[in-house]
Amino acid sequence: LVIIKLIDKGCFGLVYIAESILDKKLYAIKIENMNSPKAILEQEALILYTLKGFGIPEVISFGHSGKYNVLVQTLLGKSLQQIWSENNGRINLKDLCKIAIQTIDRIEHVHSRLYLHRDIKPSNFVLGNPDDSIIYLIDFGNAKKYRSSRTGKHIQTFKNNKLSGTLLFLSVNSMKGKQQSRKDDLESLGYMYIYLAKGNLP
Repeated sequence: LVIIKLIDKGCFGLVYIAESILDKKLYAIKIENMNSPKAILEQEALILYTLKGFGIPEVISFGHSGKYNVLVQTLLGKSLQQIWSENNGRINLKDLCKIAIQTIDRIEHVHSRLYLHRDIKPSNFVLGNPDDSIIYLIDFGNAKKYRSSRTGKHIQTFKNNKLSGTLLFLSVNSMKGKQQSRKDDLESLGYMYIYLAKGNLP
């Protein structure tokens, strides 16, 4: 792979577009310093393998290069946040209903595999590339299992939990420092729909 350009960066690391030397196909590459206290790529790769399915980015490979963790996955298109911005901070009701159907399906799939996403927001839902009729759910750096696959036991609810997610879309319980569960992902989805339709949240 040959790196073409940087497309995103944050506390997690850097994301690049890269081109395959063999077939010229484009991919997304996430890179982080493996010695960083916030290193999450290995965990995210494992979660993506577990969640593999429709509307979830495909992991092409994961490995190490020098002191870096490297995750190669399918290159996707515009996020709902970008589309919202291009439409002057509004998405019409018809399109929002189409978005709601797909985004609820994505969360249902994640929950069926015993995981919470815990960072629901417009920038974490992106269109496919080149098929922009499919919405993908991305960024599982904050994802967490809510039920043991071995025992079936649900995680315990407790207070004074560290906030996880994007403040604007956090559920009420999350804001109170309570452990998140499936209902919190769904509540955040509701806030996201209001944001996309109205242009803001109270």
